[in-house]
Amino acid sequence: MSIFVNPQETFPVVVRFKVKNTVNDVITSVKIIKNDEEDDEAVSLICDAKGRDFETMSNILEEATIINAVTGNPMVRTYILCKLIILNFFKSWNLKDAETGDLIPINSENVEKTRHEIIRSLAQEWLRLTSGK
Repeated sequence: MSIFVNPQETFPVVVRFKVKNTVNDVITSVKIIKNDEEDDEAVSLICDAKGRDFETMSNILEEATIINAVTGNPMVRTYILCKLIILNFFKSWNLKDAETGDLIPINSENVEKTRHEIIRSLAQEWLRLTSGK
């Protein structure tokens, strides 16, 4: 065990969800299922992620933070924070292409096309797992 982050060592980040509503076979909403909730319809999105190193996390926070022009206070842009956490700390997920069966890579385009609730939940779960609280 070391205080240094080894980028080769990963741990699972799991988010469970279920489809709440569809219109004409298009998913219009999903519900995130909490870890302590039971739901037979829940789907698990399982990701491999690495630990939070000082340099990468500092760069992400710097990129995601802006200064409010009215108040002068710093504000974190949640979209940028979540996206950069996924792109920098997540190595893979169990999403497969429906036609080919190939794993879908974690990249900017795929993260941007993924439902907001899922990306935000993945980032929140990773933050929970990697915080000292």
